[in-house]
Amino acid sequence: MTKKLMIPVITIVAAIIGLGFIYSISSSKIPDAYNYYKDKLLYQDTGSNTSKKNKSLQTLENYHLRDVKPDIPLDKIIKDKRLKANGNYNIFVDMKTRTLSLKHGETVLKQYRIAGGSNTHKGNKEKEGDRRTPLGEFYICSKEVYSPSRVYIGSRWMLLSYPNIEAADRGLKNKLINKETYKKISRAIKNKKIPPQDTSLGNAVGIHGGAVSNYAKDWTAGCIGMYDQDVEEIYKYIKVGTKVMIK
Repeated sequence: MTKKLMIPVITIVAAIIGLGFIYSISSSKIPDAYNYYKDKLLYQDTGSNTSKKNKSLQTLENYHLRDVKPDIPLDKIIKDKRLKANGNYNIFVDMKTRTLSLKHGETVLKQYRIAGGSNTHKGNKEKEGDRRTPLGEFYICSKEVYSPSRVYIGSRWMLLSYPNIEAADRGLKNKLINKETYKKISRAIKNKKIPPQDTSLGNAVGIHGGAVSNYAKDWTAGCIGMYDQDVEEIYKYIKVGTKVMIK
């Protein structure tokens, strides 16, 4: 083969190999984006400078990157523990660590990184539009599947029993609701129904998908935000009435 022919052939082969490499990266599923981006920031962007590493980690914490523990399919965890699909599952959300734990009784099965309302750092939810995540004990009121997935809401939605009694107590004290509305909320909670969703305390607070890696640490209007693949994983083990604790 002549030199003139060899050069374009080598170029074409290199291009094909390069495209194949790019495809393999883009088509493969990164199970843990948090560690992926952490490694990228620490070892590719900042070198060995400790102060730059710390600064990059702080920057990393400003985003809602996917992080699960253990990085094992939930179905396998439940199968290995010989638990039933309709077992005693409940949810614990820790707003300090921004994690949601799926539990069976008191045993934590798997933990997921979540996002809260964009103003959650200002305290507990008080009223409509404050973009804070409510704290306290709730239960799942309703469930919905969205196909295709919706922007910000994702592929799964689980409504929380907000406003709860504690929110109603604060609302009545602060004159955000009247006694009649308080009674309606109290009655709904007592009967494990959906509390009124048309009060000044806020409405439509739930657990949903929709997260992407360039979203801020807290990006929702007050809900618990998750990645679609994570909320889909827990969805079938959560039923209407499931207990949800947010602290």
